Amino acid sequence: MAWAVFVGASSGPIAQSAALAIALGFVFFTLLAVTGILLVRAPWARWLAAATLAAGAVTGAAIGLGPLGWIAVAVSLGGVTALVGPWLDVWLRGRPAADTIGWQPPVLLLATVGLIPLVGYTSPDGLALVHGLLAGLGLFFVWGYARAELWGLWGLRLAVLPLTALAVVATPGPGSLVLLIAGVGIAALAWSPPVRAAIGSPGPVLPAPGPPRRSPS
Repeated sequence: MAWAVFVGASSGPIAQSAALAIALGFVFFTLLAVTGILLVRAPWARWLAAATLAAGAVTGAAIGLGPLGWIAVAVSLGGVTALVGPWLDVWLRGRPAADTIGWQPPVLLLATVGLIPLVGYTSPDGLALVHGLLAGLGLFFVWGYARAELWGLWGLRLAVLPLTALAVVATPGPGSLVLLIAGVGIAALAWSPPVRAAIGSPGPVLPAPGPPRRSPS
């Protein structure tokens, strides 16, 4: 969270809209990591938290560390100490859950949320409207998918790639290629069978037929 505050309040070389997108990305990834550690006790949450801290440090170094940046560095050092300490090994699960859904659904979730900071990193001079649509609708559809809603999955399948193509046109330089690769990867994951299987089968629209009545004897 400290890096989100620093980047969001920074008046460095990147535009304010891009800085806000990057800061929001730090917020969402921090929330996902904390939820994964405290509620799910998932080992991947530790590495997600570490990656978020590392991304914050690299971004802060690129922007230029001021007083607020050094505060973020101090907070990050405390976070790293908490993440690498042996006390976390006792809390986190040592083995994956027995009913694991595979790696595709969580990667789809993280990659789609990652569109939020990615549009900021790839368009440091400022975001266009289509960048906001890509990040916002991607977050909306992946939220629906995380709630096991079929419309969320279809939104990821059908909307992300066209929006990515529009965003690529509005993205200058090599950042457009990075954004294109991300959009194609998310669409490919959304069409993979494990991603569909993770939300189960939709319930019947009408009540299911009950068992036949027994005739009175």
